[in-house]
Amino acid sequence: MKFSESLKVSILVILFFFLCLFVYTKLFGPIFIANISNDSNLFTVNGTGSASAVPTTATVTVGITKTANSIQVAQQQVNSIANQLTADFVNLGVNKTDIKTTNYSANPVQTGGVMYPMQSNSNGGVASNLAFPVRPPITDGVYQVSEDLIVKTNNTALANKVVDTATKDGANVIGGVQFTFSDNEQTQLEDQARTKAIADAKSTAEKIAQESGLHLGKLVNVSENGGPQPVVFNSMAKTAAPSSSTDLQAGKNQVTVNVTLSYQTW
Repeated sequence: MKFSESLKVSILVILFFFLCLFVYTKLFGPIFIANISNDSNLFTVNGTGSASAVPTTATVTVGITKTANSIQVAQQQVNSIANQLTADFVNLGVNKTDIKTTNYSANPVQTGGVMYPMQSNSNGGVASNLAFPVRPPITDGVYQVSEDLIVKTNNTALANKVVDTATKDGANVIGGVQFTFSDNEQTQLEDQARTKAIADAKSTAEKIAQESGLHLGKLVNVSENGGPQPVVFNSMAKTAAPSSSTDLQAGKNQVTVNVTLSYQTW
């Protein structure tokens, strides 16, 4: 008797379970079990985020080129201007460790090097037995020495004075001005851009899922594509006249981050 009652209870429980399952599928649709080990079920979506700010670091490239009849004289002229530039930049407030030589060259100035055309034969073709005469370049005793300096400052307004001072001291190549961020500021902007990129990717995934009937499961992977891409302001500063002053504008720089999210789906 007890066995039959126990069997009856078991049957009622099973029937109740299937009844609940039937009602659930009618109301919410069929139940799917995602295969989390199958990468073919992963849905990926991209997102982009950016953050911008006024840069606080300026880098200016200044160059000196001198030509003389002696390589020693040309070197002395370049070295004299480079030393004066360094001293004046330090007086402006630039750290001496932020003044760096990036290029130094000393070469003879060569002229000549004429290539004569080949002669034609009587039939209008090129004579095959004629050489292609070349007059090699010659050195006429003139030498050229060049030196480039990169000057970095955490005061962007100081970049204007750096350019004016370089011009005054005799630098004859000024350009490659860049406005960027400090390492700490760059990291903060990257974090902000990354947060926006992930939010953008999630929003896109939810919209696609809603419009296509796709069911998003667990977020299983986040990857950053190519790393943050800073947009750097560049300017080629012209040599200023003695009576004028440089007016560089830093503007705003932007850091962009691209991410890819991968979801389980069914």
